[in-house]
Amino acid sequence: MLSKLMRVALLSALLAACGDKKSEPPKTDLATQPSPDPAPAARKADLPTPAPAPTPGSGSGSNADKPT
Repeated sequence: MLSKLMRVALLSALLAACGDKKSEPPKTDLATQPSPDPAPAARKADLPTPAPAPTPGSGSGSNADKPT
């Protein structure tokens, strides 16, 4: 009975260790591989946002700067 319990505990500990290794990248390969993009979200935030489309009749349309 004790051997089955130890076997289950060993297997669960092994599965937990394998799951932890998959969730975080190995530290030995980081020195040889190029570093991943540090902040893709920050880079997207630096892009200028497009101007909102002018609403008709607001005076900011394409005919607003032409003389009548």
